[in-house]
Amino acid sequence: MDLQRLTTFVDHYYDDPDPSHAAEALEFFIGSERLHDEAAAEAAWFVFSRIAELAPQAVHDYEDVIARTEWPIKGPGGLDFLWGEFFITGNTQAIVRIIDVLERPDQVREKLQTWLDTTETGFLSDRRRSAVVKRLSQAGILLDSGEKEILTAKDLDCYCILDAKDVVEGGFARLRTLLPFTLSQDDVDYIGVKAAAKWSLGSNAQQHRPVLEACETEAATRIGRSRLSLLEIAAKAQAVGGNGAGEGLPIALTLVLRVSHSGPRSKGPTNRQG
Repeated sequence: MDLQRLTTFVDHYYDDPDPSHAAEALEFFIGSERLHDEAAAEAAWFVFSRIAELAPQAVHDYEDVIARTEWPIKGPGGLDFLWGEFFITGNTQAIVRIIDVLERPDQVREKLQTWLDTTETGFLSDRRRSAVVKRLSQAGILLDSGEKEILTAKDLDCYCILDAKDVVEGGFARLRTLLPFTLSQDDVDYIGVKAAAKWSLGSNAQQHRPVLEACETEAATRIGRSRLSLLEIAAKAQAVGGNGAGEGLPIALTLVLRVSHSGPRSKGPTNRQG
């Protein structure tokens, strides 16, 4: 299967409604960059669901594809496919894959550490650095410029998007302007997926007991900032009853898109690297 064959299969399905190639088309789509295109992903969900409605035998072929697919998590589409797998099958390995996203390097921390390590010394440089340290401190990111150390233990990628709104008026869009370096759109997309993973885990842990249990189990074996995130998720879920009814789940995509348009190392929390 290639993109041309996929397009032909979809555009002319009504001419020859043969569902035997639907699974092959689905497998190609999952492995392509089109999975991470919002409009293409939504259209694909509809097309493959509709085929399954008209030809229920296609569902079994879909199951085979899903069982052997390592869902790429380059964007919100990957998260949504994994949540879909869990919601339909109860397979907690899908949750573990989402938890793995929290292990990704803390990009904001790495950039901030580089800035601390390479900032020039001297009267004017020291004043500029002190001003940045003060602004970030007011935003909840604590630094020791003398020791060139980041004191805030949380994953800063997730903090900037999920927590900054409670500390800084304007949230991430404002905090982004306080950082002593520029975040590119690729950077924003990267940290947005991590934040979406944490947010969706937290939301679902409050509504689904298996999600909470998976977070607790993984927290016992993981280290560093990913463990802190899991402990935080579990504590909040337990505080509201663990598997309450909740208000329904917006998909992870919603959060990432909001962040994007707002302008696998896991070190220990006391280790300044990572």
